[in-house]
Amino acid sequence: MLASLLKLLPILQLLMEVFRPGDGEKVTRTAKITSLAMTLILVYSGFVSYLYFQQYHLLVQVREHDRYMATGYDEKKGLADKQADDIRDLYKQLFVCLGKEPYDSSKNAPTTLATMPPPPVVAPEVPVHSDPAPVKKREAAKRPVGVAETNSFRQSIIDHLNGELK
Repeated sequence: MLASLLKLLPILQLLMEVFRPGDGEKVTRTAKITSLAMTLILVYSGFVSYLYFQQYHLLVQVREHDRYMATGYDEKKGLADKQADDIRDLYKQLFVCLGKEPYDSSKNAPTTLATMPPPPVVAPEVPVHSDPAPVKKREAAKRPVGVAETNSFRQSIIDHLNGELK
């Protein structure tokens, strides 16, 4: 509030300068003081109206933000409640299923050879860490290295690699 009054100080100084009595004026001192008072009242009412307008918009902004936050909270709470209800239903179904005895078709339908399930096939037991069958290693085939039609130096290196020293 004090900062706002300090902002009005130059305007008030200007008004005092305008309404200061001068030499040879035909306006009385009381008329100048009355017009100065009316001008001050008008400036003050404009200032108060501006502050009221500013505070009103701030109030509207805060209310809208609060309403937005409340709506968001209600939506999140409704979603959480719905998810909690869904989880409760799923748990209820799970425990109902776990609490029931296994399904026995013999109680509901007559047993015949056609309706009897086949006996389960028993697989032979295989050790977990069984050694794989050994693979017979073969020697690599001996093939000559390089092409036979080359110069003599190169051919001697190829022959040496092939083990055919001459």
